[in-house]
Amino acid sequence: MKLAGFIYLVVTFGNKNEWKNLGEGALVLGQLVGYDDKSERIAVLEGALAVRGVKFAKELSSLTKEALDGFKEASVARSGSIVIDEELVERLKEIDDRLNGFLDWNN
Repeated sequence: MKLAGFIYLVVTFGNKNEWKNLGEGALVLGQLVGYDDKSERIAVLEGALAVRGVKFAKELSSLTKEALDGFKEASVARSGSIVIDEELVERLKEIDDRLNGFLDWNN
């Protein structure tokens, strides 16, 4: 259900022109938020970053920020029909923090 909510927000609030280009980054981000264990989630993220590098980290960072912005927008516009999964938001923030650290370290 959490992944479905994430995909819903990306589709609903994402830039429609960028939707065609989400590709592998969106798949990886979707898989990452599916890990219940934080240490596993971060280890998989770090492995992906080590293999794919800065360009991939920037893509993931953009997607993560877009998703977090979508959650923020949804919470402001909430009419009672949208339930925001706070655990999913927290996972995205953790991923975003790790991505920012990686990008700071590599710039």
